[in-house]
Amino acid sequence: MRATPPITTLTALAHHPLSLMIALLALSSALLVSCAQKVDIDQLQKTIQTGITQQTGIAVDSVGCPQEDRKLAERDTFNCNVNTQGGPLTVQVTLVDNQGKVTWKVTQGLVSLTLAEEKVQAAIGKRVGIQVMVDCGSKKGSSRVAHKGDVFECSVTDGKQTLPIKVTMQDDQGGFAWEPIHP
Repeated sequence: MRATPPITTLTALAHHPLSLMIALLALSSALLVSCAQKVDIDQLQKTIQTGITQQTGIAVDSVGCPQEDRKLAERDTFNCNVNTQGGPLTVQVTLVDNQGKVTWKVTQGLVSLTLAEEKVQAAIGKRVGIQVMVDCGSKKGSSRVAHKGDVFECSVTDGKQTLPIKVTMQDDQGGFAWEPIHP
């Protein structure tokens, strides 16, 4: 009887260059500046909605950013809430300059499936010393909405057999643990 490997905790965060926690997106000043030199919140919300859908394939139901007048102040940062069919996301918006250019990124609720596959593959390879392939569904979409406690399955293959693993989200920033599923 083989010993059950312990649960391994990893993170698929936005800080990885290949991750799709939505790459920082610089928007043109014409899009986000109203006549009064304030952030055009309506346009920003539309841009975030389109960007998330185009970059992840995840349908966005709504985007809610603070509605108070926001003057253009370099390095001003605020959060917007995004509602998707898979659950909520938090987007951090930062004004790059006082001309209306901003960057935004998803900071909570999104996990990169590609990065999760890479991290699990590396951990298994290091633990058992063989090359494996991991599939968490990244071919269907590069990311998924996932929050603390959410569980999804991936498959691991060594070329001879394919086994399922359970991935459990440990936090809302992309941290997860995985373990083999035993029949």
